[in-house]
Amino acid sequence: HFDPDKDDPAVQLEAKIRSELAVEATVSRVSDFLPSDAFRRTRGAIWLPAPTFVLNEDLFGLCSHGHARHFDLVYTCETKGQRANGVVPKYGTEERLYVAVSKCAPSFASAQAAVDDAIDEWDSRTSGDVASIRDFISNDVTWRLHLVAQVRTRKLAGDSAHAATPSIEGRVQESLDS
Repeated sequence: HFDPDKDDPAVQLEAKIRSELAVEATVSRVSDFLPSDAFRRTRGAIWLPAPTFVLNEDLFGLCSHGHARHFDLVYTCETKGQRANGVVPKYGTEERLYVAVSKCAPSFASAQAAVDDAIDEWDSRTSGDVASIRDFISNDVTWRLHLVAQVRTRKLAGDSAHAATPSIEGRVQESLDS
């Protein structure tokens, strides 16, 4: 969560990654169209960098902040693995799931399989065996991984985020139709 009257969500996200994982990360910009720094914040307005996606999420009951719905601003972040100096991570390496972006890009099903494999690997690493009942991650998280992987794959291939949009929308619609 961030305070829209004073916080930049991209800056807040970078700080959260630093505090929880002790890794320096940078939010990838989907647009370079922002006013200069001198005009990004005025008495009447704050210009925010655009997220990669916006998810209107039903919380199926009230959250700790007292609302039943909220907007998730989904940003793509990049890291070179540089450790944040002097930061003790909230989540140690043994508590993390590792999912390769390249495995999430081809389809929603491939993203789900990559997440399932990561959960099985984590179970094996932390308990010495794969659990008979697998924990799961919600479909919206899997969609985030898949769609962000699509954007990242196209960016690495030299396409702009705008050029990737029709393909992503087509894939989402295909999955919804099937």
